[in-house]
Amino acid sequence: MEGETERDFVNLLLVERLRPIGIEPTPILLGGRGGSVTVPGLISEMTNLAWSHDAVTSLVDYYGLRRKEQRQVD
Repeated sequence: MEGETERDFVNLLLVERLRPIGIEPTPILLGGRGGSVTVPGLISEMTNLAWSHDAVTSLVDYYGLRRKEQRQVD
């Protein structure tokens, strides 16, 4: 997960919908801090998490996604 806003989204909205069906979401900030997301960093983090979790998904806003040569995401 990218940052604090995404963590709050999970805790305030997703938990109440997923917990009743037996899914316990665990928000984890990328690198323990959030922000400044890169695709390689996201892939690395998710690969590492996959070994210790039943499922791994991501929630990243495009505003914080950095790309090669600092181009904007369209």
